[in-house]
Amino acid sequence: MITIPGKLVNKANTYEIHKNAAGESWIAPSKAAKAFQEFAAWCVLRDERREWIHNEPLEMTIRLVNQRTDVDAIKAVLDAVQQSGRITNDKQIRKMTVVHVPGRSPSLELEIEPFSAAPEKEEP
Repeated sequence: MITIPGKLVNKANTYEIHKNAAGESWIAPSKAAKAFQEFAAWCVLRDERREWIHNEPLEMTIRLVNQRTDVDAIKAVLDAVQQSGRITNDKQIRKMTVVHVPGRSPSLELEIEPFSAAPEKEEP
């Protein structure tokens, strides 16, 4: 299990406007969102020894401990797992379960496993 202490930073809701010397503007994720993603990627490297770098289909369980968030915030978690290099692409995640659980301190708990689709049942 991968444990990421602290609150999930919603990458989708924390953008900053940047300008270059020529006065051109662009929008990018905030420093807080980037810092969360880098820290989460480090936690993945620390806690997960397996690699799935050949595009194997995977399933992920995300437990949000003592926190509530919008579903779009989960993208930061997927990007962090990909940034860690333990997977090739977050498109490998074919099934994802997100569960809110009580706890003392906010954190995220991740489990990544090979995806084994249940065989389809034949209709009578």
